[in-house]
Amino acid sequence: METFATRVWAARSALIIAVLLGWEGSVRAGLVNPFWISSPTLIAAQALLLLRAGELLPHVRETLVEMLLGLAAGCGVGVPVGLVLGAVAPVRRVVEPYVIVLNAFPKIALAPLYLVWFGIALSLKVAMAFSLVVFVMILGTFSGFGGIRQEWIDHGRLLGASRLQLARVVVVPALVPWIFTSFRLSVGFALMGAVLGEFIATQRGIGYLIDQGVGMFDTATVFVGLAALLLIALASNAATDWVAGRLRILTVQLRNQQVL
Repeated sequence: METFATRVWAARSALIIAVLLGWEGSVRAGLVNPFWISSPTLIAAQALLLLRAGELLPHVRETLVEMLLGLAAGCGVGVPVGLVLGAVAPVRRVVEPYVIVLNAFPKIALAPLYLVWFGIALSLKVAMAFSLVVFVMILGTFSGFGGIRQEWIDHGRLLGASRLQLARVVVVPALVPWIFTSFRLSVGFALMGAVLGEFIATQRGIGYLIDQGVGMFDTATVFVGLAALLLIALASNAATDWVAGRLRILTVQLRNQQVL
């Protein structure tokens, strides 16, 4: 298994290197105009220039703060609301259609209102990220209740389990995979919302850096911003994978307690 994983990572690395070499080679051979797509060496040189000037890291830090605040707010509101909708059937039947419609509603259409309400402050980007995250978390959380089989609940009650024990050994293990899957999706949506907010109106952030590069027809700066977003996405994915491992351990422990 370890050898297979090593081969997979080697193949992935070889693919990235091949793409970069092909990109650089096509530019140097004159097959592609670097004005349109820059080149890996030009992008690396521009990234180094921005780092030395102290201009890149503040933009990255701003986007990370917006992303994490929007993600935390969306999860903090979405999970409790989803739990209420899943646990209280009458409320779910009334509210669910509205949640589904609001989730499908294009949040970018709210951008002019957000600009009026929040100006160009940090709250604008956080609100945009929140609006993309909250409904995903609501839908994911209460959808998890559909995976709870009624016979599990009935069996627990016959054995004399209390509500708290049923929640701990039946409900929570069933909901954790759904909530975490929604969380993994929400990480990307939070980053997307933060950058969208920066495109709307801001003076800092990776979105602002990209927009600035476009305004100056500087594709190298644009690709530096895109590379920064890619690195944030990769780091976020690695962090969620680590959390997934911890949650799997927790779920196994809860199930073991159920058996005992």
